[in-house]
Parts: sequence; structure tokens; C-alpha cells
Amino acid sequence: VKHTDPGKFQEKLRHLRELMDKADIISLQEVHGSQEDMAETFKHCPGWLAFCSPCSSPGAGGVAVLVHRRLLQHAHGLLHRVLLPGRALQLLLHLPAASLNLLCIHVEPAATRAQQCDTLRRSLATSNPSIHTTVLMADLNMCMPGDTRTHVNNKQEEEHDDALGHWFAQSLPSFVIAEH
Repeated sequence: VKHTDPGKFQEKLRHLRELMDKADIISLQEVHGSQEDMAETFKHCPGWLAFCSPCSSPGAGGVAVLVHRRLLQHAHGLLHRVLLPGRALQLLLHLPAASLNLLCIHVEPAATRAQQCDTLRRSLATSNPSIHTTVLMADLNMCMPGDTRTHVNNKQEEEHDDALGHWFAQSLPSFVIAEH
């Protein structure tokens, strides 16, 4: 969010405005900064309401969901909950045609596999398919089985075996991944 380099801050805002031209809901991970930093930054987003959760360390993590007010004017209910500070938040939006359970998650890459799985389990426990549609918007820091990654040093694509990706595929077989 807040950046010591004003040029980089302006570039990030420009990119955010490009997203704002195309969407009614925007999910951001690794926004970094305090609650005050986030509030100050999102003042640059007129017409949008920001739901944020910073990490205890302003230089790490942080998640936010921005919702355009034109969508919110149709809502007949809204619940915002921080599920894990700076790592997971829920926004339950009740609209006339449907209820959306929006989950914004940033899995801590340095956490143990058990902690990463717990973050996902706790967040996904908010889902109730008979009542609402859950949309997971996340930086999971994982590869799904069979995915490849480009190695940083040699620029070669290689298959990546990721324990969290295997857990995700086995634990959530009916989960549809639109893009990863």
C-alpha cells in the first residue's frame, strides 16, 4: 500500500485503477502496511469501499477486498470478518439474486504445511453451498499437482511437487479452480 518511493506508489495506483475499470470486486493480497496506511491509500479509490486486514508487521502480508458502491447499493446484508489477521478475511454479501461468500486469503509461504492447511480449512469452513456461493480469491503460494514453474536461475520449466497443492487437490476434489 504505502511506499517509500512515490513513483512506485503512483504505478501501483495506476494498475489498481485499471482493475477498477474492469470489475466490481477486487481482491488484493500482500498489500503491506498498517490499517492507517490502507485507509489512506484507498481514499484514492472513490466509489469503492475497502475491507482490509493488515498483518502485525506492516512489511508483510495484508489482504483487502474492494467492492464498488454500485454493487453494494443492491445488497441487503453484508458481513465482514477477519479470519486470520493479515492473511484471511471474509466478506459475505447478500444480493437479491444470490449471496456471495468472498474469501480473500494470502497463505504465508514461510508457514508450516500444517499452518497453511489450517488457514485454508478455517477460511473454507465459512462456506455453506446451500446458502451462498463461495469465491476464493487468493495467493495460496502453492502449485497444483502437474503444474510447472519456471526456475529462477536457469529459466527452465520444471514440474513442481508441492505438498500444499496435493493436500488442496485431495481435500477439496469438487473445488473448481478458474485460474491459478
